[in-house]
Amino acid sequence: MKSGKFLVTTLILILMFAIGAGSLIADQNYFSFEEPSNETERQIKEKIDNANKKYKNDVDNDIKNTHNINLKSYDLINIDQILDDNSEEYNVFIEIMQKQTPGDTLPSLYVKGKKGYIFEKKSDGTNLVYTLEKNGAKWEMKDKKEKKGKKIDHPLNNS
Repeated sequence: MKSGKFLVTTLILILMFAIGAGSLIADQNYFSFEEPSNETERQIKEKIDNANKKYKNDVDNDIKNTHNINLKSYDLINIDQILDDNSEEYNVFIEIMQKQTPGDTLPSLYVKGKKGYIFEKKSDGTNLVYTLEKNGAKWEMKDKKEKKGKKIDHPLNNS
């Protein structure tokens, strides 16, 4: 019986650590978890990863709907690709990230040929859309629109 209580206590501590310590850059809305070392941790990491994906999808859908944008045939660029790229191609995206404040959601970049959008949700629920155009090898901001959106809670904040 003691080993059962120990396992439950350990799981609670792992979850508390994973939930309490998770964040990315200026974003307080994501949770992170180091590489799992056993099956229990793998299941926890999977739950966290799925919750992060759901949250980001909910945020992007709110922005898309608020601004009435059709993303058909646009590709979502992975943030790791942007951060790992040493070129100046994505400078406009990096500049937006650098101006974020705690509670803002990490922006998303959608591209289609030489056109693109950056979606950003501020901590108060405001939805920003930056319209981009590729000029040579760099993306340039052509327009910025702001509309009130929904304040969206991360799924793990509700559990």
